[in-house]
Amino acid sequence: MNKTELNEYDLVISNLEDMRLFLNIEMQEIDEYAELGTNTYSRIVSKKQPIRLDELISIGKHIYNIKTVQILSPNLKMPQSTKLPQEIKNIVTRRKGKTPRTQVKRDIIQFCILILNRHFKIDDNFTNSLIKSYFNAELDLAFKGKSIQWNRSILSPFVEDTNTTQSGKTKSEKVYKLIKKLPSDMVKKAKETVGEDWLNEMEEKSNHL
Repeated sequence: MNKTELNEYDLVISNLEDMRLFLNIEMQEIDEYAELGTNTYSRIVSKKQPIRLDELISIGKHIYNIKTVQILSPNLKMPQSTKLPQEIKNIVTRRKGKTPRTQVKRDIIQFCILILNRHFKIDDNFTNSLIKSYFNAELDLAFKGKSIQWNRSILSPFVEDTNTTQSGKTKSEKVYKLIKKLPSDMVKKAKETVGEDWLNEMEEKSNHL
């Protein structure tokens, strides 16, 4: 869609993400250097919380060294790395040429493997929304609208469709069952794919569920 067709809020979100990905900056780095608070940026771009004017000003000033009004432009030009704040310039220079580390590129099934291994036992039932409840804000954004195709994945021998449903927030959901223990090598590979940072965050979150 042409950016001139977006409403102002969606335009801001689109421009923020375009700049972040163009410069290969992590979401948590924006939280840190713009002093937003943990996971604030990811919640903003996933529309789980609105962006305040002071937050938008801080991102423009401390991350991209641009005025807030520029972020509202449908014809936004990408920031020049030479004009970035020094700390951000150092990050961009150090990371130049590397592929952005974004969880969008990861396979949703790898996260599901760890969730099932950590939180479910054989014969436990679950729904897709229950599995996704363990996702952090960045994963919610990365896999928004993406379904979990159990029967087409490497988990198909371990997950069974019970042919039953239960009520969800907006519609009925299929109920699945874990029927076999996941192999240790599968779990190990998933850990290597996902990375320890997300795994630790997932386990910390589970303590509050």
